[in-house]
Amino acid sequence: MRGETARARELLDQALAIQVAEGYCWGQGQAHLYLGIIADSVASDPQRATSHYLQAVGCLRPYRDATLLPVALVGQAGVLARRDPARAHKVAAAAWSIRTRVGGEFAPFYRERAERVRAGCEAALGPDAERAWAEGERLGVDDAIALAFGTRRPRAPAPAGFSARELEVVRLVAEGHSNKAIAAHLHLSVRTVESHVRHALAKAGLDNRTQLATWARERIQ
Repeated sequence: MRGETARARELLDQALAIQVAEGYCWGQGQAHLYLGIIADSVASDPQRATSHYLQAVGCLRPYRDATLLPVALVGQAGVLARRDPARAHKVAAAAWSIRTRVGGEFAPFYRERAERVRAGCEAALGPDAERAWAEGERLGVDDAIALAFGTRRPRAPAPAGFSARELEVVRLVAEGHSNKAIAAHLHLSVRTVESHVRHALAKAGLDNRTQLATWARERIQ
């Protein structure tokens, strides 16, 4: 909030690695949300922002979260608004409705962002804005997520005790990618990738990366 984005990103990467190490998915969602806000607002990197917002939603959804999950949807609505204001307006309306249904309001920092997205979409849509907003308000959580990210349904839980993110990392390990390359591909820090690899090794009962790659090719590729 003070504009110290480089330091903020550094702290968030550290926080994300800790949450991964502890296996605390909600905390991972919180960190991804803030990393998405930074990518969207400061770096103007919509692809990276969308990746973080999607990961935030994936982590927060199992908790039936109605506090930060709507904020992630608003963030993605802001990304969408640049190319598809009608879709963005519906996503923003859904986020607002999800938050309101539990009797809550956005905190001031988040509310300002939500109002800015709404105003921008209304200006772009003109008289069609009211109809789009009403359609968005009727969306459930899963439909709102699908509309925001272009997916039909949220991903099913990963098998064998692995999180979806761990499986993504393991698949890339099996393809021969380094931790640095995996981090770049998934928009994560190297430290976070290292934590995912350690957890995967522990869950699979393996000792090293080579064993993990072989295990992955036999079981999840």
